[in-house]
Amino acid sequence: MTCAILELWRALASGPNMGRLLEAVVRTAEIATGAPFGEILLLGDSWTRLEYQFATPAELSVMKSLRDVIGKNIIGVITRDSANLKLEDLSSVQLHAAHPSLMDISILNVLRLPLIVDGREIGALNLYNKPGGFSVEDSGFLTSFLEQVTSAIEHELLRVKLAKVENRLNGIFEAIADGIIVCDKSGRPALSNRAFREMLFPQGTPNHALSAILPALLAHPDDSGIQEVVLLKPHERIISSSFVRTRDKEGDIQEIILSMRDVTQRKRQDQKFLQLISILVRRLATLAASMRKAKKVSRRLRLQMRIGRIVRNLVRLSEIKAGPLRVEKLPTDTQEIMDAFLPRAKKTLSRHKMVFNLEPPQPNANDSLFADSEAIAQALVSVTGFHAKRLKPGSVMAFLQEAGEKSISFVMKTALDAWKTPPDMRFLDWNECVDWFLGEGNRALSLDLAFVRHILDAHKGAFSCSVEGDKVAFRLTLPRGGF
Repeated sequence: MTCAILELWRALASGPNMGRLLEAVVRTAEIATGAPFGEILLLGDSWTRLEYQFATPAELSVMKSLRDVIGKNIIGVITRDSANLKLEDLSSVQLHAAHPSLMDISILNVLRLPLIVDGREIGALNLYNKPGGFSVEDSGFLTSFLEQVTSAIEHELLRVKLAKVENRLNGIFEAIADGIIVCDKSGRPALSNRAFREMLFPQGTPNHALSAILPALLAHPDDSGIQEVVLLKPHERIISSSFVRTRDKEGDIQEIILSMRDVTQRKRQDQKFLQLISILVRRLATLAASMRKAKKVSRRLRLQMRIGRIVRNLVRLSEIKAGPLRVEKLPTDTQEIMDAFLPRAKKTLSRHKMVFNLEPPQPNANDSLFADSEAIAQALVSVTGFHAKRLKPGSVMAFLQEAGEKSISFVMKTALDAWKTPPDMRFLDWNECVDWFLGEGNRALSLDLAFVRHILDAHKGAFSCSVEGDKVAFRLTLPRGGF
């Protein structure tokens, strides 16, 4: 009995070896009751709860024999010597040839006790042929004994489940893009994620900002709030942080969770945006004053055109900065868009002594679209105007072409040597346009191409400019169907 109890204790302390635990349970039950043979039969879907898997033909053969005798779906047999949850070869089947459970159970002296885990029967402990028969004391002892065993199984299953949940939560915690640090009630860091470490300690660079942040949070009267922190040398970053305190039932602080986000780029963009707005507004005020003083009609018209360009750029800049453009997508086709665009394009180019040549569309290129036809026509006019201001007198060739099965492109091609100044690809990015404008004084701001890209992005299309041999090609690509 002592050896059996010690073996049971070892099995309970050994960790997730469920087979060893159940073997020790059978042996202990046999010794405690004096039964010469015992077994545990796992029934139904117990294996899914006990994390077992079965596949071999030998195993299926044994389980089928037991099922035919007992009348239930058997998925595991455990005795004092083996847990036949995975049969390695056919020879192990012979061990069950004289198995009591394969004989006529009606002629045997059997004590059967259910094995219940989480309120659900997953199997049974069967003891056979005790000399003199089983007593009420045997049944009472084994009932109490199995309650402790099933409690151990429940604890083990809970431990495995919690370990999986912990791994999943740790993975999510590490993958969060915002920097997160958890501090104890005294303000000492207890846990942080990868984003936090990369933000405050890039490549292991020391940073003493944390010791300046946490005391301010501890002294804050509220349990939540937002603050901004400027990290100077060597980081040169602006960090927006929010914090929250958790409290227990008595109202005492348990933890402080601090979330940080790098807003350096956004702050710089906002500063650049405000700086640009102030310059444009100042220019508008200067032009308005000059217009009031102008006596010649021609000068007033020129000033009015300059004011109009600045206002147009201000509108486009505000729409780009506001985020995704809202467009009203309706059923249309390329012909409808061309009809709205061509007269305006020819008029624009003719003023600059240029000719617009539209080639016939390719087969199936005149296809249906789902788009804001006015916005697309405006985008095409903007690209045409960009050409008109920067090309020498000549011609612009345009055509429609299929860009794969699900999209169609409007292409404008010109000779590279026809450009007074070759187009700068950076002008497709409004940030690059603003940087170029702010780089030196007296430059003319042009957001035409950046706004065209903004329109195409709203349609989930694409806008590109590239040099192909001796040609410069502008492509406006729209998806068929729009989505």
